[in-house]
Amino acid sequence: MRLNGRGRALAGALLLTVLVAAATFAATTILGLRAELERLAGERAAAVRAEAAVRRAWQSEVEALRTELTTARRQRDEARARLARTRAQVRELAAEVRRLQTALAAAEARRKELAGQVAVLARDNRRLAERMVALRTARDEAARQLKGLRWRAERAEARAQALEAQQKRALAALETWLGRRREALARLFAETGLDPDAFDPAEAAGGRGGPWLPPRPGAADEGLEALLRWVVETEDLVRRLPVAMPLIRARLTSPFGNRRDPFGRGRGFHAGIDLADRRGTPVRAPAAGRVRFAGRRGAYGLMVELEHADGLITRFAHLGRIQVKPGQRVRRGDAIGRVGSSGRSTGPHLHYEVRVDGRPVDPFTFVEAGRDLLLPPG
Repeated sequence: MRLNGRGRALAGALLLTVLVAAATFAATTILGLRAELERLAGERAAAVRAEAAVRRAWQSEVEALRTELTTARRQRDEARARLARTRAQVRELAAEVRRLQTALAAAEARRKELAGQVAVLARDNRRLAERMVALRTARDEAARQLKGLRWRAERAEARAQALEAQQKRALAALETWLGRRREALARLFAETGLDPDAFDPAEAAGGRGGPWLPPRPGAADEGLEALLRWVVETEDLVRRLPVAMPLIRARLTSPFGNRRDPFGRGRGFHAGIDLADRRGTPVRAPAAGRVRFAGRRGAYGLMVELEHADGLITRFAHLGRIQVKPGQRVRRGDAIGRVGSSGRSTGPHLHYEVRVDGRPVDPFTFVEAGRDLLLPPG
């Protein structure tokens, strides 16, 4: 049946209404995509700020934790690379949206142009329907990609929070370790009468002011940089304190203090401890210092005397052999001689003394403090 002029006009108006509705739906969908992209950009900016905060917090990690920080930096760089790839994907999606908007504008212009061409309306309608299907497919793909980007951003934020918690645990462990060191040093100074000024770390650096005291965290000295400085200062102090044993597997045969003389002369004062071990066993320096004496001295036999600071010396007597010379610098663990039985001795052993300003002190006072001072952080 053929349509008269009014029928054709009504059909054209109806078709125009359908096309307008379809174009409106496509424009609304594109606006929704744009809003979703803007929200994703805000989430990504927050993730970048969180990542930057973590990066600043980790820039001054402790030397002993540098390996762990290297791993953290590599993970941070990987997250940054993933975020960079995400930005590129977002830019590509924005370009695709603009291209789709241009295509929609062209389709709308074409629709208006074809409003008076009824003969080709059906063909144009099929083309527009196909274009709308393509737009819906593109919209669904963009939504899937946006979901993936949101998941990646959440994972990056979780990693940043985990790294921050790990840093807090490491700092807490380091502060606890330094606290144990500070308490052990305070007890050691109190029990032995050592002068803290003798261990001032500024002297080796060319001269600065003030006496040295065991470090303790405070409100004016916080953060990782301060902890590192405390570690260096306490390590320099512990290096010069005789907190290690000169023999590892020796057997204590005579303690510090009054005892019965092994040669039958009654009770007398023993100014050190006797450690029995096999003849020829290496005797090692319990701390860094300078050789003050190395040679034979009366009843001590072959003896080595080390100076660790003003007023703090250690003696090693009845040696079978001496391996250092006066004036020589030694480090903790360096062999200074061999176990023997020279001088007034009943058999192979080491007589070990610690003296503070010439006054003998029980070496185990230092060794017991060393249980905390030589314990590694963690």
